[in-house]
Amino acid sequence: VSFGSEAFADVAPNTAKSVREILTVGFEPGRESLPKAKVVYDASVKAGDKSPELAYAYGLVLLKQFKPKDAVVQLRLAADHSEAPYWPAWQALIYSHFTAKETTAGYDRVFDFAKRLQNAQPEVSLDDQKQLVQWMGQLVGALDKLAESPKAQELVRKNDLRLRDLLSEDLQTSYDEGRHDAEDAALLVEV
Repeated sequence: VSFGSEAFADVAPNTAKSVREILTVGFEPGRESLPKAKVVYDASVKAGDKSPELAYAYGLVLLKQFKPKDAVVQLRLAADHSEAPYWPAWQALIYSHFTAKETTAGYDRVFDFAKRLQNAQPEVSLDDQKQLVQWMGQLVGALDKLAESPKAQELVRKNDLRLRDLLSEDLQTSYDEGRHDAEDAALLVEV
């Protein structure tokens, strides 16, 4: 589970080709890269490809090109795909809220993510759920390390407890592992 190429591992060949092209042209330097990526995205959708990977890839390009509001639209399309939630898009959407300083919206998305994820069995294996929950722990751990004011620290603590209450017992350890990963990474940066 990541924003990277692993997110596209099980994609149909035509979709994979379009996604690769969207990302390749969209991440090129220069003003022409975004319009080129949009042409590829629009052509793929017009050809009938409704896979969430397309909207996700185009959303990542929009983020890279400093178009966060447009990116959120695409990430929501991918995250809330009619066939099944697209977890990498959920992660990117959550991340985008926090980077935009939309803390309440970010936490609301994390809570919704946790609820949907736990209701996704058997479609999402327990191992995949644990990996995604570990990511949640890493995120909250990072937010904890970034919280400078007492108010921000209290907000993280309150939301950490709320998230722990939402998670089933078999996912708690994965969440804690993610929190510890974030603490370990912070220690490495501080040294």
